[in-house]
Amino acid sequence: MRIVVMIVTLLGMVACQSPDADEQDTVALNGVWRGVVSDAKQHESLQAHVLDGLMLAVSHDGERAHSGELRLRDGHLEGLYAARDEVGAREQDYQLRGLAWPGDSMEADLYGPGEDAALSLFYNADQSYEYASYARIAGLYYLDSAALQISLSIDQAGWIEGYDDAGCAYFGYVEIPHPERNVYAISMEVEGCALAGEFAFGIGSVRDVEGWPQLVLPVWFDEQDRVEPWILERV
Repeated sequence: MRIVVMIVTLLGMVACQSPDADEQDTVALNGVWRGVVSDAKQHESLQAHVLDGLMLAVSHDGERAHSGELRLRDGHLEGLYAARDEVGAREQDYQLRGLAWPGDSMEADLYGPGEDAALSLFYNADQSYEYASYARIAGLYYLDSAALQISLSIDQAGWIEGYDDAGCAYFGYVEIPHPERNVYAISMEVEGCALAGEFAFGIGSVRDVEGWPQLVLPVWFDEQDRVEPWILERV
């Protein structure tokens, strides 16, 4: 997928293998994953979205987001995991090495210049295998957190219009890479504020919480190389 290849390049996540050698294995990881990243000090619960090797994740408390590149060949997993701080900036880059079983689990060690960490994720089959469609994602969404307030509208054709409390306007489009997976690729341009001219890319999924839809959407901003943890309620 062209947009994902471009984003991975911009993130500076360089694959260790030729681009096409393990493409089929890597694509088999597409979907919604849940688990933990842990080091000697803490365990952080995550919901991670994987699309064609790019991973964007949000913490379950909705306060942090992280990113990564994954490559899978013959069950062996490698790549890069970028742990990010409270504003989404890169805090620590790790080399990732481990094993993965598509549709089941992945276990990896994270090697950094300081303290090492570990990533353990399990495939959320119930959420991943829900079919994606514009009818399912369309609606008006709202995020109200201490850090950010956003209203975001997605129409039946996938067009996006959104506004936040900092005066930023978001215009873009939803793509459905694989209709059999509950994973949406969302690209937006930012206008009308200090971030004007930014390109934003997210990997989203729709989930039901107590019978009400949520759009879980970690969003990566190109020029600043930040990832924000958007968890939006449908209104």
